[in-house]
Amino acid sequence: MLANPNQTDFEIFLNGQINQKYPNTQEQEDLFGNLLKGVIKTYASEYLKQSTIRSNYLIFSTYTVNLTGLQNFATALPSSVKFVGILGNFFPLSNGNLID
Repeated sequence: MLANPNQTDFEIFLNGQINQKYPNTQEQEDLFGNLLKGVIKTYASEYLKQSTIRSNYLIFSTYTVNLTGLQNFATALPSSVKFVGILGNFFPLSNGNLID
């Protein structure tokens, strides 16, 4: 991953972004909320994994995430977002906010 992150690296990045935005609470009484968050995060993670196209340019890659299937749940989402992966980091190339 020194220069060009792979698909698995991007999936780990996306999962980290989702978990950072929607952390589980530590409170016992919020067990149902944590369960629901877990189900939603698992669905979102799998959807994003299946909806991402990687284009490999040897020293960097671009990742295009098709979000049309999630627009029924979050109408403010763009139809797709694009990232570039280089030197083990990911940077957004589009104005769409994938996580909010």
